[in-house]
Amino acid sequence: RVTFGHVGAFLLAASRPITVVALLEPPPSTGDDAQVSGGPRPAPPIPPGRTAEVFDLMAEAPDITVYHTDGQVIAQSPYLEGPLIEPYAPDDEIFVWLEERLARLAALSNRGSTPVGQSLAVGDPARSPVAIGREIWRRLAPAAFQRAYWQVADTNSGALEIQFFSDDPRIPWELMRPQRADGSEEHGFLGVEHWVARGHVRRDLPVQGRMPLLLPMARVTLVAPLYDPPLPGIETERRLLKDPRHRLAPLREVGGAYEEVVAVLDEFATGILHYSGHGEVVGADGVSPSYALRLEDRLLDLDSFVGGLRGGGGARGRPFVFLNACDIGQASASGGYVEGWGPAALEAGASGYLGALWPVGDTAAAAFSDAFYAALTRGDTFVEAVRQARNRFKDDPDPTYLAYVYYGDVFLRPERQLKVEDRREVVAVETGGDQSPPAPAQQPATHAGDPWAPLRPLVGRWEGAIGGELGTGTALREYRFIFDETFLLSRHASVRLPQDESPRGDYHRELGVFSHDRERDKIVYRQFLVEGFVNEYVCELEPKRLVCATERVENGPGMRARWTLDIEDRFGFVETFELASPGKDLAVLLTNRWVRVPVIE
Repeated sequence: RVTFGHVGAFLLAASRPITVVALLEPPPSTGDDAQVSGGPRPAPPIPPGRTAEVFDLMAEAPDITVYHTDGQVIAQSPYLEGPLIEPYAPDDEIFVWLEERLARLAALSNRGSTPVGQSLAVGDPARSPVAIGREIWRRLAPAAFQRAYWQVADTNSGALEIQFFSDDPRIPWELMRPQRADGSEEHGFLGVEHWVARGHVRRDLPVQGRMPLLLPMARVTLVAPLYDPPLPGIETERRLLKDPRHRLAPLREVGGAYEEVVAVLDEFATGILHYSGHGEVVGADGVSPSYALRLEDRLLDLDSFVGGLRGGGGARGRPFVFLNACDIGQASASGGYVEGWGPAALEAGASGYLGALWPVGDTAAAAFSDAFYAALTRGDTFVEAVRQARNRFKDDPDPTYLAYVYYGDVFLRPERQLKVEDRREVVAVETGGDQSPPAPAQQPATHAGDPWAPLRPLVGRWEGAIGGELGTGTALREYRFIFDETFLLSRHASVRLPQDESPRGDYHRELGVFSHDRERDKIVYRQFLVEGFVNEYVCELEPKRLVCATERVENGPGMRARWTLDIEDRFGFVETFELASPGKDLAVLLTNRWVRVPVIE
């Protein structure tokens, strides 16, 4: 098995069987197809279907990546001189201890019922989760990860991006509370203080690549069974997903009968599949209890769920699965729950998964869902949305907020696909109906007190439709200030599939930096293209227009370019890029239309 990484980020793991045969004498040579007489044939090649991976080496790497498999842990970071590698194989006894602690947290959760057969004497509910988090760090955190965490935390203030890959999903990374070996310092729960994401590792998969970084939001599908009596929390979730403030994509609501849900799984393409309903422990008295979703007419077990997802969504798209399943009073299957649904969803083709480590109550589950979707609608990544929801534990000591675990890439974000009219509706809800763009005449082209004033409307995330001589495509772009607003940074990526104008297709990336030349009182834009060109522009600012002409082109002698943004309103702008070869006039090469991804403050 070989694992590939780039500046601390996991890229690919590949494996194939190798058979070693003991021979008393060298085998006879019969050419290229020679075989060992009486021995097995050579191992077959990696099966077709996933024979190539395309990696974005410009994609960000997490602050810490932990890879755990085969009794070994590898901790990597761009801030470390090299990987930290140590043996790590917790024994079964530690997981018996852990199961008891998770059951304790489940008993403390605000579920409105008492776990069957459990009578736990607990102390202060606000302190018990903290004490458990300390013990989990001490007894389960690998030494290599502990060293990596403190080395990186010492050089980086604030939240860290931490990506875990493990072949043992029982390890509750999110519940660990880091402590220095000498006891001099303690941090909060990893899942509350940092961006924590899980990945699943299986040795029998021949190729396992990096998980998706972008989830196209075709729709949000809500599966909410109708029970008698109804669960108040489910009705709350139904209302919040219909609220325009939580509208990531068109909402589709389906019934909770078994055949309806299986049909949804079979044809599901992309977006979020959200289940809000009862969960049930199956075989709780047996050796290996498992978890199922209780629909209106029967149970949906893990095998049926995965089979439907693999045949439908996993084959055509990469849906995100949110199983917000409350429980009916039984907490003995917390381990079986996490062992099944999260890893199985990823293996079936899901781009990510969100669910609880232990059964939770419907009211608290709805509160978590509300915080999660509010953050996603603001444009946050999935892991930041989960972190925002977990942060409610700081104000409410209900351990329910700590129960949720996220499987997926730490940088996975939703790709908003709402129409401009829908975006206006979302923003109007938060602004009291004021959708009019700011009057450009009231804002001068240059601003002595704030040279960035004309460019501030660009700050945020944008989705683009690419057009021009090279064909059509799609793009993402972000503008944000860096270094205390000393510079404005632009990040851009676009894709063209093979077409007549571009037979081989194109994957283009670029970075841009705006600066203020105080001596000339001009905005200067430096554009770094993946093809190796560096364009340096001087920009003229006009009302609702930015026109930048090249002063210098690196690696393109004699070339000239002009880049123009025509701002339509706060929701969109049109971009024109003109290029001229030496001795030629400028000609339009690209015309791109951009629509803002709404950010609700």
